[in-house]
Amino acid sequence: MHKAVCREEQAVRVGKEWARGQNRAVQLLHAALRDDTKTMQKLIDGLAAALASKKSVAKHSAAAVKAFVDFQDDRRVGNAAFGAAQEGALKALRLLHESGADLDLPSKKEGA
Repeated sequence: MHKAVCREEQAVRVGKEWARGQNRAVQLLHAALRDDTKTMQKLIDGLAAALASKKSVAKHSAAAVKAFVDFQDDRRVGNAAFGAAQEGALKALRLLHESGADLDLPSKKEGA
């Protein structure tokens, strides 16, 4: 049991690192703002492919994807779901929900 929890935490770290790397979280946010689900899906699929090569965390890919889609870049207000909701991007919100995003996640910025 302890080993599985550690692997899941490791997968979450991979998801967050994926978000930071190459500004993928910002790319996801901008795609969500435009309701560009094709770009969003490419980013999510890229993470899934990267996880498949890491056997130790492959079973916990859902946790990594959730960490990625929930990631809030410090340079932006809110996560991709926050931006998609502001713009009324329903397709993007649906894809984020299907990917395990927390649609009620508040922004880190005060007043947002």
